[in-house]
Amino acid sequence: MRQIGVFLAAVVVLLSVGQVVMDLKQSGAEVTGNVVVTGPSTNRPTTMQATVSGNQRSLKGRVPGTLTVTGDTMSGVVYGVVEANVTLKRQ
Repeated sequence: MRQIGVFLAAVVVLLSVGQVVMDLKQSGAEVTGNVVVTGPSTNRPTTMQATVSGNQRSLKGRVPGTLTVTGDTMSGVVYGVVEANVTLKRQ
């Protein structure tokens, strides 16, 4: 299993600002890791799983969605309590 890295995003949803931090590892086509979503009324640590196909990451679990990888950036849509467009950058 190789370390992919820590990715960080600032997210604005429903007039609220939060942060998403993902610490990811990859083994073959499977990605796993820890995710922390924070905001004014939230601090939700969870785990995530994803499947890799080319430059696409299909997220499963509590925070499903689809992310496209371009260099050190992942962007796309995730679905928590509400849908959010995110751009995560490797730290």
